[in-house]
Amino acid sequence: MKLEKIDHDLQERETKLNAFRHQANKLLELAMGNTVAKGSTYKDKMNELELEITKLEDEMDKLQAQKRVASINAYSGEFLHRNIGVAMQYIDQAPPEAQKSLIQALIKDIFVHSDRIVINMYIEEPLDGILPKIIPSIKEKRPTEACKALVPTAPLSGVSDSCQHWLPELDARRTSQLHIVHMVVKIYTRRSRKQLIRFGDPLPEKPHRAKRIIKNTIYEGLKIQAFINNGPGRITWARTRKELNISEAKLAHLLKIVNTLPSDFVADMKSCTDEAKLKTFNGRRLLQISRLKTEKERQNEIERLLPKD
Repeated sequence: MKLEKIDHDLQERETKLNAFRHQANKLLELAMGNTVAKGSTYKDKMNELELEITKLEDEMDKLQAQKRVASINAYSGEFLHRNIGVAMQYIDQAPPEAQKSLIQALIKDIFVHSDRIVINMYIEEPLDGILPKIIPSIKEKRPTEACKALVPTAPLSGVSDSCQHWLPELDARRTSQLHIVHMVVKIYTRRSRKQLIRFGDPLPEKPHRAKRIIKNTIYEGLKIQAFINNGPGRITWARTRKELNISEAKLAHLLKIVNTLPSDFVADMKSCTDEAKLKTFNGRRLLQISRLKTEKERQNEIERLLPKD
C-alpha cells in the first residue's frame, strides 16, 4: 500500500473517530445531567458508540504499522546507506567476534547465483540507534570489561564479556517484527588471460585486438643481406646490428635462412603476400629447415610443407 493512500485512510478514520468520541461524550454529559434517562436505549447507544470507537482504533493501529513499513520501504536506500556507513566507521575497531555480530546486525543472508548476488538486509532501525552509546576509542588495546551484554539475561554464545560493548543492543522494536530489503547486484564476468568480475556496472567493452601482421622472414633476411653487400665499404655485423637495431642472434638466423635455403624458394617467397603460406613458413620453421644437413633434405621438407594444388 502506498504511503499517500495510508495517510488518506488514517485521516479519514481519525475524523470518524473524533466524531464518535464527540457523540459519546455528549451523550454521557446528557446522562450525567439527567437530561437523558439511563435506560436500555441509552446503554444500547453507548455500547454501539464504544464498539465503533474500538473498531476505528484497531484499524488506525494497523494503518500506523503499515505506514511505518511503507515509510521504511520508501527510504530503504537511505537506511542502508546510513547503516553501512555506521558499520564501516566501527568495524575496523571491533574485535573479530564483534565484527561478525555487527555484520549479522546488517545482513540477514546472501545468495550467490551465476549472474547475480542477492543480499537481504535489515532495515528495521538505523544501526546507530541500536549500537551502544559509548564506543571505546581505537587507541584502546581492547574494549573495557564494564559493558552491557547483548541480551541482559545471558551473554551471546561464543562471545567474550569484553566484546559485549561492541555489539548492537536489542529491544522490543527490533525483535518483534524485522523488515528486510532485497538487494540484487548483477555480476558481469569475462574470461581473458585472467577472470574479470565486476558487480553492478557492466565491464567496459573488450578492446579490439589489432590485426596481426605476419612478417615475411625471407624478405627481412634479403634486406639485411642487401644492406651488408651493397654498402660503400666493408660492413661488419656490429655495424649492421647498430644500424638496423637488431640482435646478433636474429641477424645470424636471418642470414643463415637466406643463404642456406634453395634459391628458387627464396626468390618465390621474397614477394609472397599469401598469409597462409607466410604462417607455414614462419621464422622458426625456416630456421629449422635451414639447419637440416643436406640440400636435398631441405628441399624435401619445403615440398612437404607447400600446399598441394
